[in-house]
Amino acid sequence: MLDWYTQNIPYLLREFKTDLERGLSREEATTHYQKYGSNEIRQPRETSLLTIFLKQLSSLTAILLFVICILLYLQHAIREGLVLVSIFCFHVLWRFIQAAKTRHQLQSIQQHLDVSVSVIRDAGVIKLPPMALVPGDLLVLTAGDYIAADARLIDADALLVDETPLFGTTTFAQKTDEDISDPGLPPEKQRNMVFAGTYVLEGEARAIVVGTGQQLEINQPNRRV
Repeated sequence: MLDWYTQNIPYLLREFKTDLERGLSREEATTHYQKYGSNEIRQPRETSLLTIFLKQLSSLTAILLFVICILLYLQHAIREGLVLVSIFCFHVLWRFIQAAKTRHQLQSIQQHLDVSVSVIRDAGVIKLPPMALVPGDLLVLTAGDYIAADARLIDADALLVDETPLFGTTTFAQKTDEDISDPGLPPEKQRNMVFAGTYVLEGEARAIVVGTGQQLEINQPNRRV
């Protein structure tokens, strides 16, 4: 994945053949769709809460803790055994809660795939389904909006974004439209970027789409969700 956050706006406009005021033309949007494909968030197979719980019991750490508990019991080390049992239960419960939260976040994202997003094309603001977005589209973001693609901010006014669904922990990020030149920053530190699967809490902004489909940060293998 390219470090789009390090590129300035004029470069991105040239790269994606778009315009700061008019956005993509219908013809360019069609060409980009044929080149980049549909903007889809990859969804894992649906699993039940019982399956998720059983999976936590089969983790290597849980198995080791369970074996140690058995050994302590056989050695009549009751006090130490109770401590390890408590640790075992806490470990399994914590992992289950985290996995259940991830499942809930995925379901929330799936529900938003049917909403429409505001995009500038041919000098007008139109509504499009998330799957129709292509690199070069100009997003119009306001409070409450679902962000359907990875995008570099063009201008931002007090923009606060909930990135919890992407990073797995409670993350509210204050965004900026300023250029950032530091290479190799992780996505959570790319303050001039917004990412698919997240939500606008406050403020408003415009952003140029730089990643869709398989290029989305949320679709990368290192993301839990």
